[in-house]
Amino acid sequence: MFDYFSILVAVILGGIIYYLKDLFTPDKIKEKPEIQKKDYKKDTVYLYQFKRLKNCPNLSPFCMKIEVLCRIWNIPHEADATVFSLLATVYYPFRTHITDVLENDFPKLLEYVERVKKEVYPNDFTF
Repeated sequence: MFDYFSILVAVILGGIIYYLKDLFTPDKIKEKPEIQKKDYKKDTVYLYQFKRLKNCPNLSPFCMKIEVLCRIWNIPHEADATVFSLLATVYYPFRTHITDVLENDFPKLLEYVERVKKEVYPNDFTF
């Protein structure tokens, strides 16, 4: 018959060995990311950031800092927002209306909202 103490020691040692294995195992090498722009200009810094106004720096503090430093030191730079515009087009077809999500996943919540709406707005006020 097994002793509970030996089982406990085996579980603790197994946990320690599993933790140390994860701790000392090197991370897998990630694949190289695809180059966003193929036609580079020589000695030009490309800033990948959200779209901005023509004469105004980006409102993100880090983007603004880099862009202002490039202007002060006369470093040629270009702001490129193609990555973020592609992201917006990729996710657009999957947008759904919130009532569709509520009807499918949370029917009880939708019933509760309708009941509270009738109590709070008895004159059938729609918002």
